[in-house]
Amino acid sequence: MNLPLCCAKTWQLRNQLRAAIDLAFPELNPQLTDLTQPTALRFLQANPTPESILRNGRQRFLDTWQPRRRCGQWRPETFQQLYDLAQHSIGLTAPYRIDQFEITALAHDLADALAKQQLWLTQAIELLDHRRDFQRLMQLPRIGKPTAAAILTAIGDIDAYTKGKQLVKLAGLAIRLCESGSSIRKLPEISHVGSAYLRYWL
Repeated sequence: MNLPLCCAKTWQLRNQLRAAIDLAFPELNPQLTDLTQPTALRFLQANPTPESILRNGRQRFLDTWQPRRRCGQWRPETFQQLYDLAQHSIGLTAPYRIDQFEITALAHDLADALAKQQLWLTQAIELLDHRRDFQRLMQLPRIGKPTAAAILTAIGDIDAYTKGKQLVKLAGLAIRLCESGSSIRKLPEISHVGSAYLRYWL
């Protein structure tokens, strides 16, 4: 599987996971700002629904998650808040814990997809590290090795492009502005006609 397909699979799994959480535990979605965070994925695999959080009581839940070595980037008080949200959740309860199994499986699949994406990026960096265009991209501010490798996999040889506008169009970042005498003036928008994968990395 190449990197664009890995990214597409990751986005698809994230959207499916958001939708499943929105049904089973809607109060949790605003708390999970980044579903690719290791702590978020670990939490969803262990406690994906309000019922799974409340099952063994507050103290048992907090004892499981509050030690810093277990909770990763989350603060210990976050778990107090999650338990309170679970007590008053308006999420749908599925018979036979189907929602719990679905969220757990999606979180596991997303973790696997992210691991494959990282492995592919590492291999791409090793292959591209010696190229002149890779080193040129690395000199730009806020561009690291993963971003440089991803951009080059999307555009190929950077010397094949003679104008910046060609890359802007390829990424779908060109400004689209439609005007007529009777239309209400609106702010211009990007066209989105191009590579969504390249647009994501840019």
